[in-house]
Amino acid sequence: MQVNGNTQTLHFSLPADSVITLGADLAEITGTQVEVIGAATPGLTIDGNGFRIFRHVGQSLLVRNLILRNGRSTGAGCLSSNATISTQVYDTQFLNCRTDGTLASGSSGGALFSYGSLRLTRTRFVGNQAYDSGTAQLSMGGGAVAVIGASVLIEDSEFFDNITVRTPGLSGNCADGVGRAWSSNCLRAARPP
Repeated sequence: MQVNGNTQTLHFSLPADSVITLGADLAEITGTQVEVIGAATPGLTIDGNGFRIFRHVGQSLLVRNLILRNGRSTGAGCLSSNATISTQVYDTQFLNCRTDGTLASGSSGGALFSYGSLRLTRTRFVGNQAYDSGTAQLSMGGGAVAVIGASVLIEDSEFFDNITVRTPGLSGNCADGVGRAWSSNCLRAARPP
């Protein structure tokens, strides 16, 4: 981890197409401004192997050039950010992430949960799942993303085969305040001109 002023940056330096497979939840990342950058390792994959990949608490988080897959946790399967100002994700894929149950707020995103403003650019969400296990009320959640923040900006990003299941079983499922791909109280989608 490199510290430059108030910004903490985690750069990965591994051979191209490396896979890091977790055996437990990663430690919570704390810091005012945190950057997690995989650009030096093209194709870098972090496989959650059924564990939470990233949980951040601070003011801002930047994630760039990663493949996050198979993460599983309460609230968000791959990335949970309690950044009070913003979470920005660029050139990153979220694959087969899953959340079971919700946070205290009643929210969860299969791949990603953001408490502050969220910006997604050239980001791909495939096969992510948010499940309400019946132990908590899922009031706001998305198969891929859930946001409780001031704004959401999605640019040049893709969402495929993400699901939200509000109650166990095949009957009684509901999409009230819950979305298949995303859920937010303020969303703005942008397309390139």
